[in-house]
Amino acid sequence: KLMGNSKNSEVGKEREAMFALRRKKGALIEEKKAIRERLDVTRAKADKISNDRKSARSTMRYSNLDDIEKEIQKLQRKQETTSMSLSDEKRIIKEMDALQASKK
Repeated sequence: KLMGNSKNSEVGKEREAMFALRRKKGALIEEKKAIRERLDVTRAKADKISNDRKSARSTMRYSNLDDIEKEIQKLQRKQETTSMSLSDEKRIIKEMDALQASKK
């Protein structure tokens, strides 16, 4: 009877160890899920920032001061030397103002 009893306690110890490992595994899986969710959120933020930069870059026609100055001079020359409708002239003036503002 003592032999059977020690066998049962041995099996019980192993069973308890197995349950402890399963609980630990479950906790690690939950932790992994939480980390993956944070990673997904971070990736989404990074993608949004990247897309925002791309769209901002695509709306900027001129990247340096020299290009802006040259375009302003070109538009001024066009305004002074070309015959155009009032609406076209207003559009050119508006564009020059926008370019001046983008220099600042």
